[in-house]
Amino acid sequence: MMQDNPIILVCGFGRCGTSLFLQMLAAGGIDVTGRFPSFEAPQANALSFDAGWLAQQRGRAVKLIDPHLQGIVLPDVPYRIVWLDRDLRQQARSIIKFVRLMGGVPVQPGRRAENRLMGSFRRDRPRAIAKLQRAGRPISIVRFEHLVRAPAINAVRIAHWLGLDMAAAEAMAAVVRLRTPSCLPGLLELDLYREREQHG
Repeated sequence: MMQDNPIILVCGFGRCGTSLFLQMLAAGGIDVTGRFPSFEAPQANALSFDAGWLAQQRGRAVKLIDPHLQGIVLPDVPYRIVWLDRDLRQQARSIIKFVRLMGGVPVQPGRRAENRLMGSFRRDRPRAIAKLQRAGRPISIVRFEHLVRAPAINAVRIAHWLGLDMAAAEAMAAVVRLRTPSCLPGLLELDLYREREQHG
């Protein structure tokens, strides 16, 4: 593991692959905040962000969605920062699907709603990256498509980046389900949760 015992910030917009990346880190032996399978800690939520709590997460991985939003100020501690990107059309479709299935929000799927979300991604990504860059650490860009299409290769890269061994890389790759990067009809998170409940 890294000498400076940093916080590993796993960042992006919704439905970009941050949960999958954190599942990989957890399988590789990294301590991850939040609960499986999404690993979302309320203290790192844009609406209830707690910089004091974040400063205490040295050596742990933390999901941080929408870091461009007002109120998110990163404390002055060491970081390793990952930004997850995804095909914008598929990401927009996944967000629309999520809010309809989980939130009961009557968002009509279609190009108009997708285009609005895609426009917000294009507008907000530079702002989010700029806010993360103020932490003074390089940002590693990872594409969701690469994780699901070539998990073994990318797990080795992640393990090398974090100073982990090949056993950790193999464990990380093993949790990835080979799949199309296109938006799926259901929610994989619900399947993962049910499977974990069934197997204890």
